[in-house]
Amino acid sequence: MLLEIPESLGTPPDKDSTTEIEVACDWLEASVLFSGSRITKPEIADLLKDKSILPDATSATRFVDDVWSQLRSRRLHQGGNGPFDFSYQDMHLCVKNWEDAPVHSFCLLLSHPLEKPQPKKKDKAGKAKGINYTEQGELFERIVEAACSVLWPSWTVHRTGWSKSTPQFLPKVVEGVARILCGKVGNIDRWATPGSKERGLDLVWFRGFGDQRGCFPAFLMQCASGQHYERKLDAPNDGIWQDLLDLVPDSLPRKAFATPIAFGKSEFERNAIQGKCFLLDRMRLLSAASLDPNWIPPKLAADLVKWIRPKAKRLVWRP
Repeated sequence: MLLEIPESLGTPPDKDSTTEIEVACDWLEASVLFSGSRITKPEIADLLKDKSILPDATSATRFVDDVWSQLRSRRLHQGGNGPFDFSYQDMHLCVKNWEDAPVHSFCLLLSHPLEKPQPKKKDKAGKAKGINYTEQGELFERIVEAACSVLWPSWTVHRTGWSKSTPQFLPKVVEGVARILCGKVGNIDRWATPGSKERGLDLVWFRGFGDQRGCFPAFLMQCASGQHYERKLDAPNDGIWQDLLDLVPDSLPRKAFATPIAFGKSEFERNAIQGKCFLLDRMRLLSAASLDPNWIPPKLAADLVKWIRPKAKRLVWRP
């Protein structure tokens, strides 16, 4: 079984098809992961040709070869511990179902609109309520926290972000960050406006020393779980946090940005340059499995499965 071809999968340009390859990879991974079906290269090439995404059999076969190569590369990034395996011309699951790969499933669902659109709920006044992204944001922060803890075991990860369960207001966030980075609080009054929350800071990730003198490697990280991640590439803003914190020396730690989306080389470079950040996309986060196949905490895995289950039932499949 195959999911409906995503609208974002268009005809690949001649010069650089890395974005289209990544979209196709996500589509095929989600199809196999949520259906349990085996897919083959010839059937995918024929479908893309029949749907006029590729103009002829030769170009369709070449494109699918590139997609398959990237799918295999993704598996290698995870130390061979991903949910997929390959034979000569097919791709299939090497786990029982998607529940055995909750982080992978979660990130795929966040990366593309794979489900049927749901009618908006209304509040007591009859007005349409917007989508609540708080829960998915919390789950993604926990994924990033777990991945960074495995990838850099001697570093400390401190979650600061706003959440429904533990709401944090800016003064408390800044005080906590100043304390763990061995600095002082800067100008909070200037930035503590209504709705300021944590000013784009979700995680502080650092390698401290026991001398309490500051001046050690640290990153201020934004965890953007939505598809429109580019709107948050500026967060956390260097200038704002330079003003909020008084550190020794008087310099801001580097900025980091995490997203559940998988980028090809060109798009990865563009986003890293535009965001002026250390970028962790999906494949970098999932590479934690190459160091520890059991890197996902059981409680996080259970919460992810609970979040995914109703959405998996609403996936749109090809007839």
